[in-house]
Amino acid sequence: MSFDIETRRLSTDMPGGWRDVLDGKAGCSAFVCYPSEPGRPFLFDENTLSEGVSCLEDADVVLSYAGSQFDIPVLEAMMGRNLNLRQHLDLFSFIKDALYRRQMPLRGYKLGEVSERTLGIPKDGCSVDAPTLADRGLWASLFQYCLTDAWLTLELFRFAHKKGGIIDLDGELLPLQLPEWFLGSDI
Repeated sequence: MSFDIETRRLSTDMPGGWRDVLDGKAGCSAFVCYPSEPGRPFLFDENTLSEGVSCLEDADVVLSYAGSQFDIPVLEAMMGRNLNLRQHLDLFSFIKDALYRRQMPLRGYKLGEVSERTLGIPKDGCSVDAPTLADRGLWASLFQYCLTDAWLTLELFRFAHKKGGIIDLDGELLPLQLPEWFLGSDI
């Protein structure tokens, strides 16, 4: 299951900046869990946050893009406890490790950039627009944006599972060191 969250406020709107966001003070306007098995995605917000966290904790494997740095710390702060995930794989962490091994910079490896190069599918929108969409009550657009991020994450993991990596800035395969148990699984 892949997932994504959008905060109600940006770090620039918070007195403590990123620290406030990671402390859960920016809220959560959208939270999507996208199953790897055929089925419907699950949509949550601040009012159903605990159900969304249960969805993640019930999953055998949770997939994210920069979730270790952002989504999970925000959810943990908002819940007031650590998440109890069975397995969590963060694609951005694998990409960072691969770039570090090659002594290459991180520039050009945001979700939208990687998905456009690897899958030929650009991101729809930008996370800085999420608070505005929520403020304007454009919930369908907000959840569509969040849903697309979760789906792109799942599709990038599928590509990496099949090909062994993602496409780098030069159009070449950037090999990722994914866990053996994951490579031997169905996704």
